Amino acid sequence: MKLWANCQICLVLIVTSLFPNLVSAQSSALRVVTELLEPYQFLDQHNQLGGYSIEVMQTMFRKAGVNYPIEVKSWAAAYSMAKHNKNTLIFSMARTPRREDNFIWGGPLLSEKLYVWGLKGHSNLTIDSLESLKQYQITVIRNGLQHEYLRDNKFTNLHITSNYINTIKLLYGKRTHYIISAVPNIIERTKALQLDVNKLQKVLFLPEASTDLYFGFHKSSDPSLIEPLLSAFDELTQEGEIARLKKKWHLE
Repeated sequence: MKLWANCQICLVLIVTSLFPNLVSAQSSALRVVTELLEPYQFLDQHNQLGGYSIEVMQTMFRKAGVNYPIEVKSWAAAYSMAKHNKNTLIFSMARTPRREDNFIWGGPLLSEKLYVWGLKGHSNLTIDSLESLKQYQITVIRNGLQHEYLRDNKFTNLHITSNYINTIKLLYGKRTHYIISAVPNIIERTKALQLDVNKLQKVLFLPEASTDLYFGFHKSSDPSLIEPLLSAFDELTQEGEIARLKKKWHLE
């Protein structure tokens, strides 16, 4: 047994000495996480990742000469991983004062306008202020921008869920009064769920919650992993590739 243990140690030492770059790469690889949020990140009919932000990330990786797999999590799980684990990249994420110091930021990827949405025949569609919403239940994604924004504005009647699909299902099931979303997200996801988009109604624009979406790295991530990606994104922006992808996905 002792002889076998010594052989294992010797094998590790040999691999380390012969392939130092491989060992280093394995220990310092970047982990990339996101959530499903159409049309930015989604699974197509072949169960492959697609969408505007997916294309931006993959194009940026190629430009930088790297190839990182993208992991799909719930937003709460992805956000927690990126916040607490170094060498982790997350996208697409709103850049807010609450989050500013927790990440190294890249982007922006795109601008997003947020609205409160109701269901015709169910929700009060005559809301004219944020304050008047407090008497109703609003469903939000745990630790998402909407959750943070309403919590900061002293909302207490919140229904917290883990993903965007649940918010729409709850609204159409008349189990919540309102949800918050940008137009592209709610339209695409509602169609994907084969629900009647015409039943949706914008109730209130939220200018203070509307913001740009970015990609972010854990604040203690290795600069040698981050800097090539930030440089690649800047080059893609200057070359017009980011604008081209926005046009392709109708996000201008």
